Amino acid sequence: MTDLVSIGMTLANTAWPPGFDGQPFEVILESWGTAFDTVNRGKDRGYIRAEKCGDPHYAIAHRAPHPDNLHYGIAYGVCKRCSPKNVPFVVTPLASPEERPGANAAMRGGCF
Repeated sequence: MTDLVSIGMTLANTAWPPGFDGQPFEVILESWGTAFDTVNRGKDRGYIRAEKCGDPHYAIAHRAPHPDNLHYGIAYGVCKRCSPKNVPFVVTPLASPEERPGANAAMRGGCF
């Protein structure tokens, strides 16, 4: 079986837009949806939304044709790459439909 979490983490470290290094963590998370829209085209391509739900916490919801583990790996990789140094972070999948209305997966995370 393919380890999609590792692939997502690798994507977060290799498929990095020029000029993103040094950007604030918030800018990077909030641009994830725009990047998704740029790469995925068509009538029903889905979405990725990052919403600040408290400083420094974000909720990320997605409805996409990609497996949840891939998105989790990307989110973890971005947090690992962009979180302030020596500041722990957590990325937690939200499993119940009540926690993720309209999305096929959602994550909540932040620096603590």
